[in-house]
Amino acid sequence: MKTAEILMITSYPERECGIASFSADLRDALIQRTGKVLDVKIGALDNGPTTRFYPKEVKYHINALDKNSFLTCAEQINQDDVIQLVLIQHEFGLFGGHYGNLLLVLLKKLTKPICINFHTVLPNPDHQRRTIIRMLSGYSKELIVMTNNAKMQLEQHYGIDARKISVIPHGTHTIIHKEKSVLKEKYGIQGMHILSTFGLISSNKNIETILKSLPDVIKQFPDITYLIIGKTHPEVVKNEGERYRTYLESLIEQLDLKNNVVLINRFLETNEILDYLQMSDLYIFSSKDRNQAVSGTFSYAMSAGCPIIATQIPHAKEYLSPSEGFLIDFEDSIQMGDAITYLLTDKNKLKQMRINVLHKNANTKWENVAKQHLDLLKPYLKDCILNYELPKFTISHLVRLTHHFGVVQFSKINSPDFTSGYTLDDNARALITCCQYYNQTRDGQLFILIDKYLRFIALCQQENGNFINYIDEAGEITNQNSHENLEDANGRAIWALCNLISLKDMLPVAMVTKATMLLKFALPNLQGLRSLRAISFSIKGFYLYLKKERNSEITLLSYKFSKVLFNAYHNNHDGNWKWFENELTYANSILPEGLLYGYLITKRDRYLIAAKDSFDFLIQNIVFDGKISVIPNKSWFKKGNKRQIQGGEQPIEVAYLIMSLTAFEEVIPNYVYSHLKELAFSWFMGNNQLGQVVYDARTGGCHDGIESQNLNLNQGAESTICYLLARLNMEKRNYLKREEVSKPKNLYLTGNLSLNHDIDFQTISLA
Repeated sequence: MKTAEILMITSYPERECGIASFSADLRDALIQRTGKVLDVKIGALDNGPTTRFYPKEVKYHINALDKNSFLTCAEQINQDDVIQLVLIQHEFGLFGGHYGNLLLVLLKKLTKPICINFHTVLPNPDHQRRTIIRMLSGYSKELIVMTNNAKMQLEQHYGIDARKISVIPHGTHTIIHKEKSVLKEKYGIQGMHILSTFGLISSNKNIETILKSLPDVIKQFPDITYLIIGKTHPEVVKNEGERYRTYLESLIEQLDLKNNVVLINRFLETNEILDYLQMSDLYIFSSKDRNQAVSGTFSYAMSAGCPIIATQIPHAKEYLSPSEGFLIDFEDSIQMGDAITYLLTDKNKLKQMRINVLHKNANTKWENVAKQHLDLLKPYLKDCILNYELPKFTISHLVRLTHHFGVVQFSKINSPDFTSGYTLDDNARALITCCQYYNQTRDGQLFILIDKYLRFIALCQQENGNFINYIDEAGEITNQNSHENLEDANGRAIWALCNLISLKDMLPVAMVTKATMLLKFALPNLQGLRSLRAISFSIKGFYLYLKKERNSEITLLSYKFSKVLFNAYHNNHDGNWKWFENELTYANSILPEGLLYGYLITKRDRYLIAAKDSFDFLIQNIVFDGKISVIPNKSWFKKGNKRQIQGGEQPIEVAYLIMSLTAFEEVIPNYVYSHLKELAFSWFMGNNQLGQVVYDARTGGCHDGIESQNLNLNQGAESTICYLLARLNMEKRNYLKREEVSKPKNLYLTGNLSLNHDIDFQTISLA
């Protein structure tokens, strides 16, 4: 497949400025999103002939003060067949000439499509500034701004058509959250209240307002440490030296703050910045620039979940509500001190604010920002199809969630909640995941996890052979087991045990023997199963078991359970409603999949016909507008009602669907099934009703679902394990082999699925 290039014209590291950092982060996110089909090269801007050592992605150099440099670069870009689009990061100070008008020299000569991201949009422009911005807009196919306020300014003050302007927020980093106490100890400031400000230092940051507020605050909180993180801005050093930093140092001395203020006079790498921000109790943004449209440092603070005190720049006013922090007036040290004191006094409020900030910025994560850029730009990338890149497979978050007895249920954001206890459901799925992963990798280290999850299943088996589902953090059985139906959990346990036994030729004998004993002890009680889902999980497991060895008891149960499923379908379906029950509820795809495995065991064609009809009916009711929208946990779909698209979609439903599609495409080779599997997996990558990426590639965890307006940011066991199962199914050696499958007698079965809704399969290869 041909690789296309976007050329981003911008400042770029090793140049030290906020837009350079932004551009590097955006480039990384775009490439991570698309893999090898799209590259992003850089046209690096310098204020003079370059003397910097740039990384290899820098393809062109532009002296932003030299008209001829722009002309030369334009000619080179026009002759470069690989470049499909030019994306310009615009800030007035980056380009030479009056109001940066030398950029127009480049744009006039370019023959490639151009898009411009305006980092600053000033209100009430004079005639010349307004004219230049309108000319820049005229050369551009698309304009990008980062706030709704900036869009309004372009419309109202510059007269630019709103249809040309897209709002894509400044990206924020996904971080693996660390304990504040651990970080404070790491950096030698344990036991302190930490306030912080960071970024390239200049007088516009107005740090003196914070310093002047601190003496009164310290009277109540003498253990405050205020971190001023960052070196002086290179352009400031060039024009005025270290005058502003010297002023701050003298003010610290004058206010007797030398024991409470630390100046970290260097340019920090992203990971170190995020460490400092994570350990901060408050982030303080004190800019006195009323027209500062957006702040990268503000976005970094939101990445780390910092409660924020900020002056009222447009970015802060748009993104910061009272539930995440405080807005204060410019250059008002009294308000500043009152806000700091109030928040440090109320620890519960501060803790809740931290959680609120993380939820607030979910849609601004770099992976979502990259997706929004690609959605906007892909019409201009004619020579490539923007496939999303499958993330690298990792069980890192599963390992973090695994504790004394097994995998714990819940997570607070991406930090395991070890007090939440354990379930058989999660540990059975974790066992299946590790067995499948071992089947692909033969990595013996997985034996540690397989053994732990198997031991948990054994812990859940009772004297009568049945399994309980809930165990608390101390390993004790909880009351939930006495008032909840445990049949589904028992079915999942059977599936997990059979899955392990099916790998008997490659797993340690002791594990296989233990799983076999647990299964044998459980079998007599399965006769009474009533739950269709428990029956389906069991049949799926039985199929795997019977592939390896004969067992009359399991064979008879398989026949019985297959008949139960078929009868349920036969009794409930009619001309329009082809389903096993009178509503679509949870774990829906496992029912037709269970009947499919029933067909493979019994070879009864009517089971196959019913399995396909019911599965196709399910698909017709969860594919809308080129997206999968599974049945939400908040609103099941009842016969006779209209299907509602709303929040409450969970990864477990998507994962089960992908596993079912894997099975059906093996038995019934069908073009639509294979593409639907890709479409379903794209749900995790942002092709969902919310338009947000559900899988967190940095942590290896998966968010717990999508609501109507927001992501559930917690990364618990169920969602993470189900993502892993879905991911393994995208490239696994399937359970089934074509030579094992009887050729269906009914020609209808070989036809393509006919949907009531058109599927544009171009949306599967999505940005």
